[in-house]
Amino acid sequence: MRIIDSSILQKYVDNMKYCKKCDTKLPLENFNIRMCQGKYRPFSYCKDCERKKDRERYNHICSKCGLKYKSGKKNSSFCKKCYCETVGKMGKLHLKKLNRCGENNPMYGVQRFGKNNPNFKKHKTDEEREIGRLIEGYGIWRDSVYKRDNYICQCCGYDKGGTLVAHHLNGYSWCKEGRTDIENGITLCKTCHKQFHAIYTYFHNTKEQFEEFLNNKLIKSS
Repeated sequence: MRIIDSSILQKYVDNMKYCKKCDTKLPLENFNIRMCQGKYRPFSYCKDCERKKDRERYNHICSKCGLKYKSGKKNSSFCKKCYCETVGKMGKLHLKKLNRCGENNPMYGVQRFGKNNPNFKKHKTDEEREIGRLIEGYGIWRDSVYKRDNYICQCCGYDKGGTLVAHHLNGYSWCKEGRTDIENGITLCKTCHKQFHAIYTYFHNTKEQFEEFLNNKLIKSS
């Protein structure tokens, strides 16, 4: 953390300073601290004025409406209004495609799903694809399992948070009716969860497997 040098700090009465840009007297915490002549001192502009200056650093001409505008980006093609109209909800990816190939590309703007998508993984089975999908209510189920177990790993008692997993006793892949059943879930830390699946893999897991895993862990710890 940068701290203003004591010899510099004495110059400011009541820890106040004038901003040279907006000519306003403000507390020192409203100024960024910079190294100047070997000492840390507050910048001449307040933080708000400095941000505004950065946003208007470069001059551009909009390639759509032809008006002049300022931007914090060195490479910019559209003013704010034209950017929203041109890019819209499709975001920056749309803008890149527009600049690169535009409507001359026969595949431009065509949405491709499933097997027609170039990122389609042919080696995956339908079962593996289904396992990777989250179903409606999954987030509520997970939070309900955590809350019921008081956010504590039911294997080792870890309760620091941040590394918890809601584990399906009867596997998510085959027990479809138990995917959002709270009684089919249990709270584990990531370490215990990883240890369980290292032994029993990630497919066709059962409640009996977990009970066996838990008993073996209790025996080792006793």
